[in-house]
Amino acid sequence: MGDLKDPRLMYLKAALFLLAGSVSVVGILIEHYIDPRFKFAGLGSFVLYLTRARRAPHAPDPPAPED
Repeated sequence: MGDLKDPRLMYLKAALFLLAGSVSVVGILIEHYIDPRFKFAGLGSFVLYLTRARRAPHAPDPPAPED
């Protein structure tokens, strides 16, 4: 396979790298910063979590234990 010479293909390659990097960042943020009470098996389970959270009313957090 030779070098890329067509500027359109170079821009496409750059856009695909940017897309792959963005998806990676979103995956890392979802894994660590969304909701510590839930564990997500992947982006699919996160999407299900979002759709269910929009349909269900938000439950208040349990009260903190008194010292």
